[in-house]
Amino acid sequence: MADNIFFRAPKAVALLTALALWLPQVGTAQTPPLDCRATEDGGHDCTVFFPGGTDITDTKLTLSDGTEVEHSFTAEPTELQAPDADTPRVLFLAFDTSNPARAAILRQSLDSAWALVELVPPQTPIGLGTFDENFAEVQTPTTDRDVLQQAIAGIKANGQTTNLYEATLDILNILPAAPDGRRDIVLFSDGNAEDTAFTLNDVSERARKLGVRVNGLGAVLRASETKYTQTLERMAEETGGLYFGTAPGNANFDNEDLSRIAQLGEGVGVVSFDAGFVREGTLVLTTATGRTLRYQIAPVGPDAAEEEAAEEPQQQPAATLIENIPLAGWIAGGALLFLILLLGLRGRRKSPQPEMAQPDPTPMSDTVPAPDPVKVYGVLTTANGDELYLTSSISTLGRSEDADIVLDDPSVSRRHATISVTGDGAMQIVDLNSLNGVLVNGTRVTSAEVKAGDTLQLGEVTLTFGYPND
Repeated sequence: MADNIFFRAPKAVALLTALALWLPQVGTAQTPPLDCRATEDGGHDCTVFFPGGTDITDTKLTLSDGTEVEHSFTAEPTELQAPDADTPRVLFLAFDTSNPARAAILRQSLDSAWALVELVPPQTPIGLGTFDENFAEVQTPTTDRDVLQQAIAGIKANGQTTNLYEATLDILNILPAAPDGRRDIVLFSDGNAEDTAFTLNDVSERARKLGVRVNGLGAVLRASETKYTQTLERMAEETGGLYFGTAPGNANFDNEDLSRIAQLGEGVGVVSFDAGFVREGTLVLTTATGRTLRYQIAPVGPDAAEEEAAEEPQQQPAATLIENIPLAGWIAGGALLFLILLLGLRGRRKSPQPEMAQPDPTPMSDTVPAPDPVKVYGVLTTANGDELYLTSSISTLGRSEDADIVLDDPSVSRRHATISVTGDGAMQIVDLNSLNGVLVNGTRVTSAEVKAGDTLQLGEVTLTFGYPND
């Protein structure tokens, strides 16, 4: 049997291989897939969101093999944000109230927040919340600016610690439904996350799954705290949001920075092309200022099924918004791959080694190693006795096919509620502003701890909560 040269290469080669595969992805932010749909004439339309006020001067659609595709691009008017629109943008502002010593910083943050509100179209629903050791929704998303102004004025710093990750997950759970790219969270904080039950990765993955951008406005008391704002920067980078900071001791954010957040996602365009485009490709938008915005899309045409049958099954790549990828990363990646090739060739040129008698190989066991068991956080039992397993630390229940637990009943909202693990290990159910509400043991709740044996009612669907092996 011929030796596989890569199994004989030093461990450094494997390390270089992994590094080479990683380098080209530097500067890439994962975003939800572009919304592409088939048209009556057999073509495709894809909706593209970009910063509002951006003048798109040129577009280019290219297949992965370099072939350019004929297409048209139409920038939609901002009237999509009209009060009677079916899909308005939703904005949620959250304030760090964890330290009374930050009272002056908080007041300036509140002033900046109101400046941001005034920059956003008046028909945009805006919600408010605070977080310290707990998250509190101060105001559900509303277009009433007087109500927002009064709510902002009443926010005070009176907490002790900052559960930043848990608070952001709580906000993601209560945001009203809207299309991907039309929901934004803005965090006013120093970024010092003191909670341990959740991580930055938990937040980023959840936000990307829901199509929500997390934006950060970082303000610290002293220069030594600046390192904490890296959390906000990474959160924004990994969810397609924006981050802006200020000098220590100051939270009066630049109006231009606030304007960029106010306009984020407000630009809407539609790119149209024929059904022949079935392979992965790249859409490039060029602005009047010379800036380029790149999107990867992989719409499906009528012959896609035949192509998929002829190819080895592959995981569908997530759509990616790529902007300003460092050229050095690509060059370094290519150099490393070249080095790996040289090492492989060197291994092939080694002098033949004298053959030695090999002992009979140890018989291989026919037993296939069992896969790691899926962690089950809880079990919901229906009235018919069916068991629905909660396999995520945060599970969404609803009528939507995207819900973690799909409840196919007209009385259940598309995103009705979530059941999640709290910081102390308990289970909590949260109503996501559903139409028919959530009842726990007959009492309507907006959020409540659930225990084994509790009866949960979502609309007309009754479930009994329990734990595995109960």
